[in-house]
Amino acid sequence: MPTPELAIELEDRPTGDAESDAFVVFGATGDLAFKKIVPALHNMVRQGTLNIPVIGVAKSRWTIDQWRVSARQSVVELGGGSEQPGR
Repeated sequence: MPTPELAIELEDRPTGDAESDAFVVFGATGDLAFKKIVPALHNMVRQGTLNIPVIGVAKSRWTIDQWRVSARQSVVELGGGSEQPGR
């Protein structure tokens, strides 16, 4: 729970102009990432709405090339995100 001073400071912030510094995906090589997150991020890129860096964190020791192959396969198999019918 924020202190009263912090709560006042948070309330004074403009809500519509807040920006994130990065989108961090923990478990970037996992099943959830490839079934849901990668296709959704791909869709955001296609729509021009992803304007922050994406950082993937995982325990596995994949190279960036290995991850790209899997991400591409995910988009091919599962589609590009929520704009597709039935998804």
